[in-house]
Amino acid sequence: MKEHEMPVVIDNESIFDIYQVYTGGLRNEEELTQKQFVEAVQYAEKLGMPRQNIGLTSGNTRYGAELGVLLIGTDLLPLSERSDNPNSNISWRGTLAHEIVGHKEACEAGRALLTSEDMLMARNGELSKEEVYYKEALDEAQASVRAAKFAPDLSDIERQDLMDDAIARLSKRNIVYKDVTSKLYLEKR
Repeated sequence: MKEHEMPVVIDNESIFDIYQVYTGGLRNEEELTQKQFVEAVQYAEKLGMPRQNIGLTSGNTRYGAELGVLLIGTDLLPLSERSDNPNSNISWRGTLAHEIVGHKEACEAGRALLTSEDMLMARNGELSKEEVYYKEALDEAQASVRAAKFAPDLSDIERQDLMDDAIARLSKRNIVYKDVTSKLYLEKR
């Protein structure tokens, strides 16, 4: 077996739990096959994620900036049928692009809109729940738009699904996309 075919399992009871998001049936919840995981790792590497920083988790797919780790969970895959919920339609490539091109690269550029410092401030009562929700909506929208705009090998439908996701995340918080584009890191990859 080749090195990239060996999944690295990282316990999801960790620093990443503060970002844990459960799908509630909105994305795939069936265990990934080895083939699916290997394809995901290969695409993640193509996007610039070092292999040694990619792990398989029983939790949700996410990028953890604190340790620079990408964790891949069952929600990597969309639902088997199209949904009215834009996030449910994002392909596995779109999901990885959202995490790597969207979150990882924005973090590395110092342009993340919701940081671990924000979460600490929220825990200490220095940042309101509303401020956290606002920053989270902007950060997630930014990640989806960056993925749609910059990730290689995505189809037009995959790019549109990511844009629909961004707009839906903002709309949920009554934020209009055109009103916040200047706050988003969209200038370059």
